[in-house]
Amino acid sequence: MKINELFQQSLCGINVGVERFCEALWLQEVQAVQVDFKPAAGGELRLQRILDQLAEL
Repeated sequence: MKINELFQQSLCGINVGVERFCEALWLQEVQAVQVDFKPAAGGELRLQRILDQLAEL
């Protein structure tokens, strides 16, 4: 598919993170979905490493 063909089709935005960004798209009547994402271990690197080690067992 050529890039010009891509933009002739209906697009949908995917927002991972701050819901306000997705809301801004909705207010402009842009099709978008909000992904509720939370990093493992609350984003704490030390705890993420422990979880990684446990997953390898």
